Amino acid sequence: MLTALASEARSATPLAERGWRVQLCGMGPDNARRAAQQLLDAGIRRLLVWGIAGGLDATTKPGDLFIPRSVVNAADRQRFPVTESWHAQLAASVVVPGTEVISRGALLTVAEIVETSAAKQALASDYGALMVDMEAAAVAEVALRASAEFAVVRALADAADVRLPPSVLSALITQHPHRSLMKELLKRPQDLPAVLHLGRSFQHAHRSLTAAALAIAGSRAP
Repeated sequence: MLTALASEARSATPLAERGWRVQLCGMGPDNARRAAQQLLDAGIRRLLVWGIAGGLDATTKPGDLFIPRSVVNAADRQRFPVTESWHAQLAASVVVPGTEVISRGALLTVAEIVETSAAKQALASDYGALMVDMEAAAVAEVALRASAEFAVVRALADAADVRLPPSVLSALITQHPHRSLMKELLKRPQDLPAVLHLGRSFQHAHRSLTAAALAIAGSRAP
């Protein structure tokens, strides 16, 4: 399992306690590619991308869980199907009362954070994807090259109509986002209402991820 952020890794604790290896890689395709290769070199033959995502489709909402059937790389439009049998196992296992679980459609991978609702709308129109991340396509490419299995579980953190405030954008690219965010808010106190709203959405997403991990850990999905 690969996660970009430490908070995402914490949400996977129920699976780590069951013996799953959780690899914290950092944000972006290059970091994800290196981490995926490290897992393969360690003998792991199933790669699962785990964590939060941004919304592209207006019908999705924070906390929705997404188990896509394919991943699209925005850099070259290459589409990577997930491993069908594993996708089916995960989709059947992730049953979270009160939470929407979407097991269809595509996840789009981009190289940089998508900041504005207008940019999200443009990507949705261009690629037809439901959510966006920065790691999955790189992991899919490594898995395909090694004939390894590949799947994704994401929870929506910022909805399609949400603009990420500058203080959040600056904090996300640091090693300690929460600490950095406090410093950024001292410089930009006008961002506080948007940050609080986004914080609630992120908390909802992480609760969904934790519930998904518990559901998988309690099922027969490997």
